[in-house]
This record gives sequence, structure tokens and C-alpha cells, in this order.
Amino acid sequence: MYPRQRPDLKARIVDGETVLLDRAAGRVHQLNATASFVWSKLDGIASAEKVAAEVAEAFDVDPQTAARDVDALLAQFGALNLLTDDVKGGD
Repeated sequence: MYPRQRPDLKARIVDGETVLLDRAAGRVHQLNATASFVWSKLDGIASAEKVAAEVAEAFDVDPQTAARDVDALLAQFGALNLLTDDVKGGD
């Protein structure tokens, strides 16, 4: 899985957290620091596994916890329709 942010979303960093504006859905989403970090990595090139490894390193958590948390976030982002299906993959 090579998750990618929907390109039409507008994002701003406010006090270390990402605020996403989804005009199509008329919604605003505020991501905490961990979710913001994950969001910043979703370029359609990095795999979910690579993102989880980066989370484990950046937040000093064990790889299993990072993988579980990244999977949960990706599921939540998917349910909110924040990701695109147009993924190419690359690592």
C-alpha cells in the first residue's frame, strides 16, 4: 500500500498540528502531531511500512506499535475520503 493525500485538500500547519480543509465535503480536520507527521509522508511513493518505520524512529516507539498506529490512521484517513486511489508506489 502506497497511500497518497488527495491533491485537492488544503493543508496548513498551526502550532505543530495540521489543519486540512476538504472543500468538496465541506469539512475541516485537525490532526495531532503524530497524525500530522504521518500525513506529511503520504506521497504515494512511500509504502505504509516505510511510514511506520519512520514513525517508530521519530517517536521512539516499537515497530509493532508504530505499524498498528499507522494502519489505524490510514483507515481513518480512508474512511474520511482524504486519500486518493491514484497511487504508483516506489520503495
